[in-house]
Amino acid sequence: MDCDPANPADSDLHFFLQRFGARPPKGEVPFILFFLGGITTWSFINNNWMQSGHMIVKHIDLLDQVKLEAETIVVVKLIASLIEFVLNFLVFIVFSATLGYFPNATYLYLPIIIFFIILTTLGGMYFFSSLGVFVRDIPNVIGMALRLLFFVSGVLITPDMIPDKFQGILSINPLLHLIESLRSIIIYSQPPSLISFIYMGSFSLLAFLIGLTHFQKRKGIFVDYK
Repeated sequence: MDCDPANPADSDLHFFLQRFGARPPKGEVPFILFFLGGITTWSFINNNWMQSGHMIVKHIDLLDQVKLEAETIVVVKLIASLIEFVLNFLVFIVFSATLGYFPNATYLYLPIIIFFIILTTLGGMYFFSSLGVFVRDIPNVIGMALRLLFFVSGVLITPDMIPDKFQGILSINPLLHLIESLRSIIIYSQPPSLISFIYMGSFSLLAFLIGLTHFQKRKGIFVDYK
């Protein structure tokens, strides 16, 4: 998509890309490859969280009439999107190889990082889908929050592309660690640091447990809010 400098919105995006995202910070990696390394993971998380706000509400009749387990709705949606994520991820790997970034020993970390991504995504889906039953405007809130997160989650920028005083704030975002880890493994042949690895694992487990607990405590009264 081309940016029109005459359009204020496009002008802002053009400035952002020129200032932060026009070229990756490490070496001469093509920007399209750098971008694909981030957007593949981001799209999986973003799409699932965006749709989870009204996921249970749209299928609430199934819970009442068919006596379907509420968790099934969430898990089926996750599996469907996971298939798409895997296919997109394979395309990214093949595309990387055509540009000379071949599979390497750090690929052994990929299953673990992807597992962290799935746990984080599923935890958010459980939490937002149950919250959406009681707060019908929650999809709008999720959408606004994700738009802001997009710019600080490593899709277009990495911490070393911004002033030092802001890097600590940016590094708190767990999505940044997840996205950066996959990109670093495939493009730069670098595994995540031990601190980042522990942080991702801890956050993903915590996000899953919080989301699942919130969901299970409230699923018994979902049908009362038809």
